[in-house]
Formats: sequence, structure tokens, C-alpha cells
Amino acid sequence: MMDAHCTSVVHFETKLIAELLDAIREIPGEKTLTLLNHSGTHTYEFSRSGGFICQARQESKFCCNVAVALRKGGALYIREMHKIKTLQVDAKNGREVWVPAINLYAIAFGYGKWAGLGAKEVQEVHARDIEIFKLPNDPGIRYKGLDGHLSS
Repeated sequence: MMDAHCTSVVHFETKLIAELLDAIREIPGEKTLTLLNHSGTHTYEFSRSGGFICQARQESKFCCNVAVALRKGGALYIREMHKIKTLQVDAKNGREVWVPAINLYAIAFGYGKWAGLGAKEVQEVHARDIEIFKLPNDPGIRYKGLDGHLSS
């Protein structure tokens, strides 16, 4: 059930959100979803079985935040977590460390639609975010595309 302030979500947006959730479910494994819209950054955990790892009302909050992103623009990062780890060299101290492999996908929102980004676009956007926000570069990230995933 949606929050009272989100009852204005129209049928069309509900359909787009359902399509988005279907696209997310196609990605195997546990996922962390990071949604950015004009009201902030929102993080959600998505289970291997295809549902939200629930705090109360998490799915409802996600749907409301996606509706805002559809109207006003935004982005969704999907981090697919793997139990596989890769051996990397720590840039700070030169020691070898085991880093979990993460597949990173991204979706852009705007003008009442959403679209999956290609792997090259995901890498470029992520590199820009690392630079702008002074984020650490995660060596375990593999960039993946959601080419062909578009809202109707």
C-alpha cells in the first residue's frame, strides 16, 4: 500500500515502476539499489529471490521515489553483489587484498520515462561521480549494461 502523500501516482507511473522492478529482478543475486532524485539519495537492499529486504514500507518508499525521479529526473545505480572475490593491490599501502566482485548497472530517469545505460555509459558516469564527489575507486567493480531496457 502506498503512502498517503503518494496517492497521486498515476496508473501510467505504476506500470513504469512495475516494468523497472521486472528489469531489476532479471539481474541475479543480491543487489543494493541507490536511487538519486531531487529529494536526495535513497538506498534499498534487494534479495536474491527478487524482493526488498524489508524495513517497513521500503517497497512503498522506493515506488514513491521512482515516481519523483520519473517526473523530475534522477538515476538508479544497481550493485549486484557476488561471493566471488578478486585479488587486488591496495593503493594506500601496496598490500594485496581480496575485494568482492560487484557488477554495476545504471538507469536514467526523466521526462516520464526510464532507460538502462550501456556498460560504457555506466563506466563514464561512475568515473565522473568519483571525481566530482571525491569517492574512493572500488577496484572490484565491473561495469554492465542494461541496453535495450526501456520503459514503455
